[in-house]
Amino acid sequence: MNYLARNLDNLIVLIIAGLAIISVELDGKLRIISGFILVSLLPGYALVNLVADALIFKWIMRSGLLIMTIIKFAEIVSGVFLSLTIVPLIGLFLSFSGLGFTLVTMIYSLSFIVAVSTVMDIFVRRKYSKMISNNFTNNNLTFKV
Repeated sequence: MNYLARNLDNLIVLIIAGLAIISVELDGKLRIISGFILVSLLPGYALVNLVADALIFKWIMRSGLLIMTIIKFAEIVSGVFLSLTIVPLIGLFLSFSGLGFTLVTMIYSLSFIVAVSTVMDIFVRRKYSKMISNNFTNNNLTFKV
């Protein structure tokens, strides 16, 4: 599996977070759609994806397409519930900090959390992919989970 295909979900997450930042100053459907996705899905999904890849990436890569699809669906569903928990906590933090609770600070802070966890996930996937490919090139086909 090449690099782009392995990180396609992370690239989509970063693009949507970028669209949410760009659309802060705009009015219209792009602002509503990207803001809704940013608030309701992306923070939790990015964190769940990071934790899942850090813990079970080697196992996920060895499993079949059906198992990978089920795991990705579970990451999305649990990401929604985690986002519904994270967003109010970030709002509470912003309201008590000197930044204030505004649309701009909320979008920027959510996008920052999404970007940091997504970039960390890309590095985790890269690290484990190198480990897996090194095992294949060394003819050592045993995986230790």
